[in-house]
Amino acid sequence: MSGFFSKDDVIGLHKGVVGGKPIGCASCGLYRQCLSPKMAPHGQGQLGILNWAEAPGEDEDKRGKQLVGKIGTYYRGCLGEHGIDLDRDTVKINSVNCRPPDNRAPKSHEIQACRSRCYSVLHEVKPKAVFLLGGAAIESYFGHRTNIGGGITLWRGWQIPDRENHCWVFPLFHPSYVLRNEKVNPAVETVFLNDLEYAIKHYQDPFPTWKPEEDCIEILTNTDDVLNRLDRVARQFHNPIAFDYETTGLRPIAREQHIVACSIATGFDHAFAFQFNDINIERLLKKILVDSSIKKIAQNMKFEDMWSRAVLNCPVNGWYWDTMYGEHTLDNRRGTKNLEFQAAKTLGFFNFKGATDEYLKSNEKNANALNRIYDAPMRDILKRCALDSLTEYRIASLQWKQFEGLK
Repeated sequence: MSGFFSKDDVIGLHKGVVGGKPIGCASCGLYRQCLSPKMAPHGQGQLGILNWAEAPGEDEDKRGKQLVGKIGTYYRGCLGEHGIDLDRDTVKINSVNCRPPDNRAPKSHEIQACRSRCYSVLHEVKPKAVFLLGGAAIESYFGHRTNIGGGITLWRGWQIPDRENHCWVFPLFHPSYVLRNEKVNPAVETVFLNDLEYAIKHYQDPFPTWKPEEDCIEILTNTDDVLNRLDRVARQFHNPIAFDYETTGLRPIAREQHIVACSIATGFDHAFAFQFNDINIERLLKKILVDSSIKKIAQNMKFEDMWSRAVLNCPVNGWYWDTMYGEHTLDNRRGTKNLEFQAAKTLGFFNFKGATDEYLKSNEKNANALNRIYDAPMRDILKRCALDSLTEYRIASLQWKQFEGLK
């Protein structure tokens, strides 16, 4: 999924615009060379499931319907094992609605051109769940919302709450991929069938009603407000907290390295962020960090631990949970542990980094190098910091429930 769009095109892609120019059927052109151009969706959708596949193959193009022929027969049988009829109970669309030549995989610009048609179907059908079949479907559905990448091998198997469209999303291998690998790697079919069974078992789960993240954070710019809030945490708080730093670099080795901002999440629906620019703020924060009765949560805790020791000369006592290692235990696939992906697949929360990411990276290939954090608007940095700790707290809370379920 990497390279789907430039940073400047993120908003434009959702509106069907790239580089200031409208995109659509004319820019794609596949409709000129297929038998069933601009294929309409099919299916009654009685159970509220939307199958979002890749592109029409030869059989689909000839018959003007998605998921027919050998591939459709196989998928129909898989659903039938669970009492679901492909035509009666689901709706079918493709990420690209015209057949690419020689059944080749759809290209990114073709997927982008067709995205608005697919989303029009989504908004009309209002499904309970979307089954994303294959990598092109992942790109079509999420490509305008995130740069995460990873393809179907990263995304498959999750139950993703799409809060923007109020539906569950279940990424699955495409049935054609399963059939191509049935002799070479039979395990692919096992994974596909397990993922499909999981999706069918959970697609009617109650949809979460979490408060929007931006309504849960406070940006504190008054020193007295920061001190009052930290004092309250230090004296009265006995529940776990998540905390996060924004710093001038990756490692606090050089003297020029500083902690610029800090945030603390005190619950599932509340976090506050503040600038690290006052000796009294430092004193109260250190009091919280050394108190082992206040349990601490972080994403990759060694980062906050290292910076606390090096810059504040303060150990962090009471470490309780690391969301990165929690995810490592639950699913050890490459790419699943970073906070951005966890936020997307667990919370349906995309792009919380916003425009700050470029300021937090150094142009030098040196872990001790300084970044450009002081060039960024400080309010944006504080917002990013608050969203980090809030996200960590929310993910930790959901991980605890997952571990409870494994007992």
